Amino acid sequence: MTVMWVTEPDDAHPTPPCSSVEYNIAGGKTVSKDGQVSTFKIPYSWEVTGDFVRGNISRELYIHKAQLVDLEPLQRYEYRVGCEMTGW
Repeated sequence: MTVMWVTEPDDAHPTPPCSSVEYNIAGGKTVSKDGQVSTFKIPYSWEVTGDFVRGNISRELYIHKAQLVDLEPLQRYEYRVGCEMTGW
């Protein structure tokens, strides 16, 4: 299973925060996996009119993706994203 989440830079975290996911598998073992991050530039026009026109970038978002592995079918899992440095 793959999880995806979005973060926005702020004064405390101007660079992409961690892209980690932590979850439990059978037997209560906690697994932590590093994921990937990419930048998504939001045009000013999209935020004002809803039209996606490249140019006049107003802000950036970080899109994170991480894969959960060794999951059993038909089981309930809880997971959290982030890391100790930037928070979960």
